[in-house]
Amino acid sequence: MSKHSTFTLERHYDAPVERVYACWANPELKSRWFGNLEGVHTVGHKLDFRPGGTEHARSQCGKPEWSTYNATYHVTDENERIVYSYSMDLEDKRMSVSLATIEFAAEGKGCKMTLTEQGVFLDDFGWSDGREEGTRLLLEAIAKDLARQEAHA
Repeated sequence: MSKHSTFTLERHYDAPVERVYACWANPELKSRWFGNLEGVHTVGHKLDFRPGGTEHARSQCGKPEWSTYNATYHVTDENERIVYSYSMDLEDKRMSVSLATIEFAAEGKGCKMTLTEQGVFLDDFGWSDGREEGTRLLLEAIAKDLARQEAHA
């Protein structure tokens, strides 16, 4: 049985829009925070950030199973909006398919980022609550990377 879920997360970063957008668009910057959370081992991360471009990563999170992330970018409006769809597989079984929209707006000297995800979680993978929490952790990883960039500037 499928489960559908939608969530929206807003986050303020103490960095200009251009730097926050670059965390998503620049392959080197994205590989520093995406899939590199504590306890997560990611290999083979590839990013082709353009409309029609794709992203791929395989990760292991404290279990013997590997998960696979495959995304396709549909909209990459520089410093404004990103729209992409992605699937997550556990070993050879599809767990979920999602559509995500990220919007960026100047807010004071920083950036307000709004991420909305609409997903379908397949069969016994009712992880919609876990997906939202995992996404929150990724947004925090961006904040840590931006602070690291600032410290080394």
